[in-house]
Amino acid sequence: VVTPVARARNVAARLYYDSSPEADPSLIYINRKPELQFEASQNRNGDSDHFVNQSLEQGDIKQLLFLICYIGNAYKHLCQYRCEEALKLFKKLPTKHFRTGWVQLQIGKAYFEMVDYRNAKHSLELMHSLEPYRIKGLDILSTIYWHLKEEVELCYLAQKVTQLDDLAAETWCVVGNCFSLQKEHESALAFFKRAADLDSSFAYSFTLCGHEYDSNEDFDNAIACFRQAVQIDDRHYNAWYGLGAIYFR
Repeated sequence: VVTPVARARNVAARLYYDSSPEADPSLIYINRKPELQFEASQNRNGDSDHFVNQSLEQGDIKQLLFLICYIGNAYKHLCQYRCEEALKLFKKLPTKHFRTGWVQLQIGKAYFEMVDYRNAKHSLELMHSLEPYRIKGLDILSTIYWHLKEEVELCYLAQKVTQLDDLAAETWCVVGNCFSLQKEHESALAFFKRAADLDSSFAYSFTLCGHEYDSNEDFDNAIACFRQAVQIDDRHYNAWYGLGAIYFR
């Protein structure tokens, strides 16, 4: 039995792979106007509003399916750390989709993985301005502020996120980074532990704990935290790097 979800996925795949190789695949269905596609059909069948509306609805569904497939392809590249390819695809999205918090978060992640902190900062700050109540991604923004040594911006962000949601693990990672930048490692460690307690599946909090233990030269606890992070997410390379750095010494 073919489920509706499977059927939609198959249609999206056909739309993607059947597109002309000479055309820009990002624009085939995203920018196509359905009313132009069905004008001839309307003329052949008379002034049937029902037929036109049905045709327009089918065109909208095709556009939506292609958009989902296209964004999924860009996200796949990002998950594979093919950041430049992901950025090229995300940047071709129409403005109404490009200027959304989720897309800007993915763009910020891509720049972050490329160690392009300035562009990553711009994208994540745009994400925050577009969706001020979005917590996801602010932990990455705080890490960027940490790397850029922007203490004022990081302190302001820490104050803001505690007012938004004090039960989110990302909130206490932001606060912990704020104290870490000020070399208050014990306080930072306490906040990272709080983040881990709030969400035991959030690998990044354990990695940050490991780095703080490492700064205090408590290597046994650092190793334990890094191992916990890779048990949660075996692709979390930050924790693998922490383990490797300790073992190298």
